[in-house]
Amino acid sequence: MDVNTLRNRILEMSHDEDAPDTYLKAKALGWLNSAYHELMDELAPFMGQSLQQLETVTLQSGQVTLSKTPLRVLKVVNKETNGVLKPTSLSAMLETQQSLLDAGTPRSFWFQEDVLHTYPISNTMLDVLYIPVVEDLEEGGSEKSVLLPPMFHYALVWGALVWSAVFERGFATQGELSLFQSKWDEAKQKIKLSLSSTEQTDFKVRAYGV
Repeated sequence: MDVNTLRNRILEMSHDEDAPDTYLKAKALGWLNSAYHELMDELAPFMGQSLQQLETVTLQSGQVTLSKTPLRVLKVVNKETNGVLKPTSLSAMLETQQSLLDAGTPRSFWFQEDVLHTYPISNTMLDVLYIPVVEDLEEGGSEKSVLLPPMFHYALVWGALVWSAVFERGFATQGELSLFQSKWDEAKQKIKLSLSSTEQTDFKVRAYGV
């Protein structure tokens, strides 16, 4: 399901609305994103390889910004030499008392405010393998923007209904909330069992732009 379909289904169940106004749509999208981030946080150990992104970038004076904010950088490779850069930190570099303006073949990298820096600096090309931060779902987003197999998208409806009860206190009866929570917990467990039984080799690294 795409984002709008998920949002509309949530509103059909929470408010019995088939023609919601803009304000209500925005609130439902917020509930959906709360459920989405909760689920993705829990599924991270099961989806590591499927969330990986490989991006080729070109350094400009030893720095470059990736297309997405990295949650974890797994490997940085110099495309010209096939050498693997070692992770370091700005603090460690300053302790070495080396000039950050030294030019040459990059040997190490660090991040500062989402910008990847290398030492020494150069204008070479790098392959960066990383897991990006999961971004909010946006109105009009495609089915592919939901980083879950389509068969599991239904779970987000139950999760959003739970979160709607948190944000809209009093909208659901205790019985309804218990049902929503039960369905949400059951769906999350099914997804974890399904993903844990899937060989990691079945997942493919997503190339940049795919």
